[in-house]
Amino acid sequence: MTSVLLVPVKRLTLAKTRLDVPASDRYRVARALMRNTLRTAAHAAGGTSLAVVTADEEVSAFAAGLGAGVVLDTTADLNSALEQGLNELIAADAARSVTVLVADLALLSPADVHWLHREATATSQPKHVSDQAGTGTTAVVLPAGHRVPMVFGPSSAERFRSSGCLPLDGAPLGLRADLDTLTDLRRLGIPAA
Repeated sequence: MTSVLLVPVKRLTLAKTRLDVPASDRYRVARALMRNTLRTAAHAAGGTSLAVVTADEEVSAFAAGLGAGVVLDTTADLNSALEQGLNELIAADAARSVTVLVADLALLSPADVHWLHREATATSQPKHVSDQAGTGTTAVVLPAGHRVPMVFGPSSAERFRSSGCLPLDGAPLGLRADLDTLTDLRRLGIPAA
């Protein structure tokens, strides 16, 4: 059975809108987070392939340079883009498992990606990783033959649970520490200015 790590990335100019800083700073933060997440995932993927779903040309070029597959996002929002990416990946190989990983994990390490891969290969049910606050979601594991609706966004952990996607407990901090707001910056010990 093959597996793929799918990372959705918004257009960098439209990302991090909940981060209350000037647009140019949001762009720089989104770009740095994306590059860190994709670089870490690519180097730690092992037997898992990496794919990115995005409409952003800069992101596409960066991902391709890492050897990742790129699914061109033709939709209007992140969850629709993920559904599109999942449809394309599963159409190409219905026997593959897919793990969705958000692109804004400031502390992501290769060990975190290895942990996620181990957990993904050990489960036969859809599971999700909650963010550090316990309300959002940073990863969703979909074993071959399983799908749940993509419902990322504020308070998504409960929506994933309600759709039958069980919590994946014990995730390391690097998989839970996403960066969406100034509160997240402070929680991670990063100065806002």
